[in-house]
Amino acid sequence: MSERPTKEFTTPGGLKVVIKTYLTAREAMPVIDGKTLTDMERSQKLAAAAIVSIDGATEGVDEKLLDLPVQEYTAILTEITALISDLKPTK
Repeated sequence: MSERPTKEFTTPGGLKVVIKTYLTAREAMPVIDGKTLTDMERSQKLAAAAIVSIDGATEGVDEKLLDLPVQEYTAILTEITALISDLKPTK
């Protein structure tokens, strides 16, 4: 598979964040089908799958996300949650 497209956006605090424009089924399934995951665990898995970089940093972006102010965290999660918003959990 060729490299997939990305999208860059700026958070309210001025951070440049690059995310993938879509997730593969393999990346999305633990997030949408993880019945035993907490909301925080789902957010961490989604962040790890979707975020390419935060202010140029590409390593440990899911952990870096947790160290951001809540306003920044929420802005980033809002953007990446849209990647799976049309998916419904399986029963």
